[in-house]
Amino acid sequence: MAKNTYKALAERLSDQIHNGELRPDCKLPPHRKYQEQLNISLGIATWVYRELKDRGLVVGETGRGVFVRDQGVPLTLGVEQRAPDGLVDLVFNMPSSDGDPELLRTARRKIPTAGDLDAMLRYQPHAGRPPHERAIIADYLKDRIGKINSENLLVISGAQHELALSL
Repeated sequence: MAKNTYKALAERLSDQIHNGELRPDCKLPPHRKYQEQLNISLGIATWVYRELKDRGLVVGETGRGVFVRDQGVPLTLGVEQRAPDGLVDLVFNMPSSDGDPELLRTARRKIPTAGDLDAMLRYQPHAGRPPHERAIIADYLKDRIGKINSENLLVISGAQHELALSL
């Protein structure tokens, strides 16, 4: 009975999304409110929303709610997106390869004992990092993007910092 109920409710919402009654970025009611409106169990409400998410019709944002997804935007736009033709995708600040999470875990354990932690948490100097640090970064990047002359490497604090330096 519950399976038929949540499938039917998911289908109803799916139809409303496809026919434009529920437009992109429309916020769906919270699970509990949806449950109360339809007099269903919280589990069924959760299954309905999960089914819509699995179909790629909605996205959930922690602390904000569940929203109708713009069907014109590919599901891969974002975390799973890969830059074409060897370009570096700077959309997200996240590990770029399979081994990076473990590298970050190791580095995170070493940071508290690796010098001035307070300075490491601040914006980088406008003149860039010292030569030995740029050499370490260049060595790390050589397997990912090829050999880099560390003298030509500039470590920045983000896109705005880079734009300010390049203008």
